Amino acid sequence: MIDNLWLAFLIFFDIAISILRYLGAFKLNGYDDLGQFKITAYVLAQEADFPEERKTREACGLKDKEFRTDFLYRGKGNPPPLGVITQGSGISVDGKYIHYQGKNSKGELCFKELELDCVVTKSGRCAEVGRTVAVDPEVIEVKEEGESIELLNEGVGIRKAEDIGDEIKENDIDVYYGVTKTWQEAQKLTLHNKRVCKKKEKLILPKYLSTIVTILHSSLDKHTSSLSQTRPAEPRQDAHPRQDRSSRTLPLFMKLKPSTTYFKTTFARNTYMGSSG
Repeated sequence: MIDNLWLAFLIFFDIAISILRYLGAFKLNGYDDLGQFKITAYVLAQEADFPEERKTREACGLKDKEFRTDFLYRGKGNPPPLGVITQGSGISVDGKYIHYQGKNSKGELCFKELELDCVVTKSGRCAEVGRTVAVDPEVIEVKEEGESIELLNEGVGIRKAEDIGDEIKENDIDVYYGVTKTWQEAQKLTLHNKRVCKKKEKLILPKYLSTIVTILHSSLDKHTSSLSQTRPAEPRQDAHPRQDRSSRTLPLFMKLKPSTTYFKTTFARNTYMGSSG
């Protein structure tokens, strides 16, 4: 009795989890409409695009380093291209990625040379053209763990919310173009009043519940296996009791090349069933 109740519970639990997974995999898919957004483009500041005459040595955060001054400090209100403090990140002449850290307690503009050969986003992932966008985290969450939120952007396509920016506020989305566009080209990519949708997340079971499911599934497998071993074997029903199966030979029609359907059917019946005609 206890075994039967336990088996019934396991089966019920397995069905319930299957339903939850079905809902997570199918019923919750799709996109939520977030409304209309302004979509802009951001690129990396490239040191090679700036004049060599003025250079800055040992800027805040860049000890024993020398860079072109405008590459680091040229901000809005100046003719393009704009520097790291505006673009957020840049790439130096020798291929190093420089990231703007903001102001320190003394009010100095500080930078950091990134160890990775890429621009690291708020999510911790490397920015990638065709995937990364910056958003306002108050509007769209930027996850530092797990899969980034997928966005469907009118006029742009599918991107991942992986970064943030000081000037990205409310319904603004900034699309990452790296070094594939110049600053002037990026300005021409600005879109207004474009619809943005967020992909609905699948229903994911908590880790502890997934562990319980695994244990119960194992228990169910063992239980059903033990039942099948203790169940008495049913007598085998022989379809042709007049003839021992072990003595039968392969029907001749299976050895022949196809001919007429009538010949194959009749010959097989007479041979296999033991009829003499």
